[in-house]
Amino acid sequence: MSTAPQELIFKFDGPGVSIESFGQDFPLLVTAINDLVSSCASDEVRFLGVENNCIKFTLAAALTSLSLLTLPPSSVSDIPKFNSASRRISSLLSSRHSTLQITDSSGVHLFDFQTPLPVLSDPIPIIHSTLAIYGELENVGGSSPNIHLRTDSSLETVVLNVDHETARLLASRLYQQVGVNASVTLRGCKVLHGRVLDVLDYDPEPLDDFLSHEFPGIDAFRGLNVSDYLAEQRG
Repeated sequence: MSTAPQELIFKFDGPGVSIESFGQDFPLLVTAINDLVSSCASDEVRFLGVENNCIKFTLAAALTSLSLLTLPPSSVSDIPKFNSASRRISSLLSSRHSTLQITDSSGVHLFDFQTPLPVLSDPIPIIHSTLAIYGELENVGGSSPNIHLRTDSSLETVVLNVDHETARLLASRLYQQVGVNASVTLRGCKVLHGRVLDVLDYDPEPLDDFLSHEFPGIDAFRGLNVSDYLAEQRG
């Protein structure tokens, strides 16, 4: 496997293909190429140059394979992102009647409206569900408001869209424990995106205070050596 940066060339060609002719589609094209490559790269993707006699991008990226287009799904960090970018590029090829030549360390690969870019099968299914999510509210706001929750059930901060009224309500709970019901899209245990449906009535008691309470029947367990008890039960 190669992890050193390699040069990648994306060359779009065809009648009248240019940055100017692509118009508003050109930024979409740049984003799609970046998404395609970054979903397979182990480091930052760098655009080294753009030429306009056709549309030609030269990039540098550290891939886990000699070829961008023959990577096994296990080598792609974000398969939905790869597939989305692949479909967007193929759609532009079709609508613009252009060809795409991708050159990487393994050689030259040709695509057009009849030969779309590959789409990978995802071994981890995408699930749409409604969840109750609890965690520390780290951030709230934005012109299209969202909230950031740090939860014990996720290694990454969970980001959820929220309406303005709910954002104002949650703003007073910043850096506190909150609970929300949310409509989410999951891949495995990772929340890809979601939206807050409502805020839960959740005000957790500090653990030390909770453990200091007197519970019915607790006297029967006072002084119990848990290790000895478990060993006895296991025989």
